[in-house]
Amino acid sequence: MLKLIHIKEGIRIFAASLKSRFRDIKKYSGNAAEICRAIVKERWNGSYFETGARNFKQFWTRDFGWCAHALVELGFDEAVKKTLVYALEAFSKHGEITTTISPKGKPYNVFSLAPDSLAFLLKAIRDSKNSSLVEQYNGFLTEQIGHYFNAIVDRETGLVRKDAIFSSIKDLAKRRSSCYDNCMLGMTSKLLNELNLPNPLKEYNYKKIIKEHFWNGNFFIEELDGPERITGDSNLFPFWCGLFTNKKMFRSALDAIRDEGLDSPLPLRYSIKKSKMLPWNIVVPNYEGSTIWTHLGILFIETVTSFCPAIAKEYMEKYSRIIERYRNFLEVFDENCKPYSSPFYFCEEGMLWACVFLKIRKRLA
Repeated sequence: MLKLIHIKEGIRIFAASLKSRFRDIKKYSGNAAEICRAIVKERWNGSYFETGARNFKQFWTRDFGWCAHALVELGFDEAVKKTLVYALEAFSKHGEITTTISPKGKPYNVFSLAPDSLAFLLKAIRDSKNSSLVEQYNGFLTEQIGHYFNAIVDRETGLVRKDAIFSSIKDLAKRRSSCYDNCMLGMTSKLLNELNLPNPLKEYNYKKIIKEHFWNGNFFIEELDGPERITGDSNLFPFWCGLFTNKKMFRSALDAIRDEGLDSPLPLRYSIKKSKMLPWNIVVPNYEGSTIWTHLGILFIETVTSFCPAIAKEYMEKYSRIIERYRNFLEVFDENCKPYSSPFYFCEEGMLWACVFLKIRKRLA
């Protein structure tokens, strides 16, 4: 259900996007690495790391969780800690961990409770070695763990409930108990153990559960009891989350991704099919369909680096070229590698995700 905060933030985002139509994408000087370094520095606003330069100046729990490990490696330890304190203070006062905090400091969910919000907040704490924050906010975190377990988990199976729709990485879609969301439960369980927090998920073997319900022998399917179609996020996060480490299994999923063309012309797409998600398709047609998403792409390359570094280098060369072509790190491209646009929306620029590009580049050097 839409609330006033959704309307206000929606107006702000689309107003910022429409303004982008009348001004050029900001151009940074230097090579791909220098461009990305400049972008990452600009995303620190003194209080928290913003996700983007114009449309997405909010704090996003999910995006920060993707980036915290890379930001620390790049030397932003203190800024990462300050961001975590900013988020935890806002969340604890609000009484809930949410997907997002508005630029004015108000937490809210886009569009509802998400199984990955707790996961990525905990991951950022773990990756940045800020376990003292667990002690400081122990009561709040413990309460939220119980809330997430009760609201999201089917106690009989350990899976994400399929009788409810939750917000997720593909936030305009209505998926029931997706592979991605179940991977978030598996990652949450691991993190709770590592951070010595109460773990109501400990009785469930998520590696076994996810393999049994989503792995078809060649790749991971998108939804519980869903059709055997391949999607980018479903075959990235079982490995990125560290739930599956078998190289043969990864190679099978990678081959399926490549055969489907999800990594072409640039990784990574959710699907090769255009999305038809009404009413959003009227405003942002195919936004989360066959478009090329750089957050998926850069996390995909990070994962490929662990299994197939030679292929990862090929992908990094493609990313270097696209970064240098537009002199920026953009949010999303159409199927022809042009910045995504619709009559109502123009893709965001200056994405915080650029920090992961820098981490991979260093690793492959």
